[in-house]
Amino acid sequence: MNLTLEPIKLYIDPDNGPITSMDLNMLNVELSIIQPATNANRDNARVEAVIALIKEKFPNVQPEACRQQLRLLISRLVHVSIYDGIVLHLPGSIDGPPLPQNYTQADIDKLKNEITNLTTELESARQTHTEQSTKAQIESKALRTENDGLRAAGRVWQAEKKSLNGELTKIEDEKYAVEKKLSECHKQKTDLNEQIAGMQETIEKERRERPGIVNLQRDITTLRNELREAKEVEKQLSAAYSKLEQENKELREKLRRCIEDAPNTPPTKSDGAKGPWLD
Repeated sequence: MNLTLEPIKLYIDPDNGPITSMDLNMLNVELSIIQPATNANRDNARVEAVIALIKEKFPNVQPEACRQQLRLLISRLVHVSIYDGIVLHLPGSIDGPPLPQNYTQADIDKLKNEITNLTTELESARQTHTEQSTKAQIESKALRTENDGLRAAGRVWQAEKKSLNGELTKIEDEKYAVEKKLSECHKQKTDLNEQIAGMQETIEKERRERPGIVNLQRDITTLRNELREAKEVEKQLSAAYSKLEQENKELREKLRRCIEDAPNTPPTKSDGAKGPWLD
């Protein structure tokens, strides 16, 4: 038999005296029947153990006169958890103030009013609970929708940020190449200036030593043409560098606006990405 071992609330209704409660500890009942001398009929042994516990609590009642009622109680203990308690009417008496035997109409009306008020409060509480539950469900659905939107926006923002970082990396690489080319042009310009200075010095020396300097003048003309071409290349590279600087500035401004419009907690940069990340 599958019995509950939790304490059971019994309400003893005697012939005389108030209805009084007691806790029936089924664990003690089960322990009391686990003895070598216990009869094989354990339900009867449980009934006797319950009778003993009731008599111990209320000596002036006669639970032994209601063995069949107690036997039915024991057989239904598997369902006892669905009740708040069990009422047993037993012969005998319990010391205490007697219950009123006759109710006046005023008492009945008062009880009816209390029942009506409690019913109204219960319905109001149910209505409030229903409204709050409906409101909570609507808010929860709205929050889920908003969360889905933020996640989608975050994915778009992350993809756009990745694209912008790729473009920035490309521009930085191009900028580095232009700077390297400019450095080479500056070096070439410096070398040409040094060569021109050396040729002018040679021309002055030759002019002092001999009148014919046609070949030197031709060399000087060639060097000046090369210098002019170097300056033109330098000018073109400077223009390209300025253009790259402007594109870099515009991309950084675009990335800054993306970060400002993104969710409060932007995604972290991936470990595999390269280039100047803007956190």
